[in-house]
Amino acid sequence: MTAYLLIGQDKRLEELYEMLKEKGKQVMYVQEEQEIEALTRYPIEQGKKTVCVVGKIPQDIETALKEKGAVFFHMLTDKRCKSFNAVATAEGAIAHAIVMSPWNIEDSAVCIVGFGTCGSVLAEKCKALGAKTTVVVRRQEMAKAAAKAGHQVIWTEEFAEKAGTFRYLFNTVPAVLITDSVLKKLRKDVILIDIASNEGGVDYKAAAVRQIKAVQILRIPGRFAAKSSAKKLFEILLAQEESTALVEQE
Repeated sequence: MTAYLLIGQDKRLEELYEMLKEKGKQVMYVQEEQEIEALTRYPIEQGKKTVCVVGKIPQDIETALKEKGAVFFHMLTDKRCKSFNAVATAEGAIAHAIVMSPWNIEDSAVCIVGFGTCGSVLAEKCKALGAKTTVVVRRQEMAKAAAKAGHQVIWTEEFAEKAGTFRYLFNTVPAVLITDSVLKKLRKDVILIDIASNEGGVDYKAAAVRQIKAVQILRIPGRFAAKSSAKKLFEILLAQEESTALVEQE
């Protein structure tokens, strides 16, 4: 038997809770900070595997639960989640950008900084909408991959020089590559969406001074595609549960 403990303030977890409950699974959902702190006293039933599904969680809470025998599923870093998280992130970023801009994506010059998991999906979806896509890269292998996918490629060293041609600019790199030297070259009506984690990749003080619309958007899958993301999580968890049960039977 497997029980599920969902921890965190995330719309995906709310939806996942309902799906697991409807399936008849034993599931508990904790989102309030004071309740999370109380989890150090959470009773994990003997003989029942408890899977904790989390986004970000204090390390001391995770350690305490592991000591009681719980196992963790980190939905932000699990490799099985990366592809659908990237899709939800790309669609959410584009949706937000369209709302902010008077211009269509189609026929617009769109720049994506970075060509990792999220950057490549974002570039693909912009291109599918008819955008003229350009990708900013730092490494030769990324340049080759972007060019093969049909995007224009520029190197970070030449980014500032060519930055003024774009109506939309998406940053996916968690390092400040969109510096003041880049910002001063941008169009005044550019839409700048930063989806990089932590402090992001934009010099926000310089952007404010230059009156550039720069917005950092985090936790996009939970904000824009909670049901789709929860459904994928649900499928992964049930498949994992079934796989574990088969192994235990052997």
